[in-house]
Amino acid sequence: SEYLDSSDKSGYLSDLISDVEDKINDTEHDVEIAESKNGVPEGIGAAESRLTIAREKLDEARRVEKPGDAIDLLAFAMERARSAQWWATLSCIGSGTAIPDDVLHDRAGRYYSQSASIVAYADALISEAGGSASLVKSAADDLSRARTELQTGYHAGAIYDSLHAMVQAGTAIELIGIADMDEKVNKSERDAMSAIVSARESGAEPILAVSAYEHAKTLAPSQIDQIVDYGYATMVARTAQSFAGHGNRTAMQETNISESIQRIVQVPVKRKTVNKQPVEQSPETPDLNGYELLAVVAMIYLIRKRYA
Repeated sequence: SEYLDSSDKSGYLSDLISDVEDKINDTEHDVEIAESKNGVPEGIGAAESRLTIAREKLDEARRVEKPGDAIDLLAFAMERARSAQWWATLSCIGSGTAIPDDVLHDRAGRYYSQSASIVAYADALISEAGGSASLVKSAADDLSRARTELQTGYHAGAIYDSLHAMVQAGTAIELIGIADMDEKVNKSERDAMSAIVSARESGAEPILAVSAYEHAKTLAPSQIDQIVDYGYATMVARTAQSFAGHGNRTAMQETNISESIQRIVQVPVKRKTVNKQPVEQSPETPDLNGYELLAVVAMIYLIRKRYA
């Protein structure tokens, strides 16, 4: 590699770090320009999310001890910065509706708060009943990034990372006990396409939703990834419709209460033994974990009822 062939390896690595940092700074400027041109929020959000990741990887590259690890991180950071630049440019194609900063700030805060609750409930449920812990972890990573974006003023990025966290946590809940994955994938695809069509009919062009839909269709490595991508496409398309001024309600996670979740609450949960005496917990006498399980179902029911 160029690094191994270099006579000044330390200087080579320093130059790489400078190149990546310059690219990130240039991309930040491009995002500011896109914002000044009223770029569509989802394009701005996608750019801000990727910029945040690029910054994270650049910081990691500065901390790691092995040069090979640093080079890998820098390569990924550069790719994210270039992708962010592309999204910033794409956001300016077509007419954009000016979204007041206070609206973005308010929605970013609300979505982050809603996402944090859903991720917490999903974590409690998966810990108790089993399921896809990897989805919950990925949702927590999205949530952490959204928090960083709120702190740095990347409100659009915080919106779409919060939405992605909602989708992943909601999917983890929905998949508990699901037997027919094919039908779940097909339904998720239909919902996504319907949301995209509705957004377009309202005058919006949901570029990020279409991207997520196409990724699910052609590149998603598993059915779970397809469900997440289609779910994200649905949420983003509804948000695009809302931003276009034609939606009469806030886009929100619409998670079905599956029969499997109901059974988890209705059937007594076997607890760990205490002093060698098995203790069973039923919905009639819930402890903290029982309340958490009930809270999941209650929250999902209220969301469906409110936004139905």
